Amino acid sequence: MGFGPVPANTAYMVVVRIDPRLTLSDGFYGGLIGGAVLSVFFAVIDFFLHEPLDSIYLFMASSVLGKAALNGGWMPLVLGLALMFLMAAIGGIFYAGFARKLTFLAKSPISSLAGLVYGFIVWFIFVDLIIPLTGMQQTVDHPLWISAIGIGIFYGSALCEFLASVSRNRMARAERANESAGTAPV
Repeated sequence: MGFGPVPANTAYMVVVRIDPRLTLSDGFYGGLIGGAVLSVFFAVIDFFLHEPLDSIYLFMASSVLGKAALNGGWMPLVLGLALMFLMAAIGGIFYAGFARKLTFLAKSPISSLAGLVYGFIVWFIFVDLIIPLTGMQQTVDHPLWISAIGIGIFYGSALCEFLASVSRNRMARAERANESAGTAPV
């Protein structure tokens, strides 16, 4: 095929290749969704335990502000909220990085089990590494199993099921694009 004028009866097909793998931004958004689910979980638990609803956020803010965060106010509350969602997003980005390399982690039903395992790993890192290193101040005397359930089940499951859904949708879109282009699957 040379350069020059193209005959009027010539048709060209543009082939678009869709990468079905997860991206780190998928993990970012999945982490934010997991953080929102975790916030709702702790709000419900604090409501039933008759504790202040901002206790989890003040707890997070105490990693930066120390005991001053326990005084409350809108600044420690906003800081704690931002830190919680930042950590949830970072956790989501890490999981998406793993799932990008190990694609079975983003496929159902493995994603459900992977979500539980990853959630409990995140909980273990948080309780045994982050809390002691940052000197977070205890705001409410929750039993340890409540945070294990919250992070292990609610955060991990929400994150991994979101990423499995994204992966399924992306694979289906790639298959449809390949069928319409008449090319072999990626």
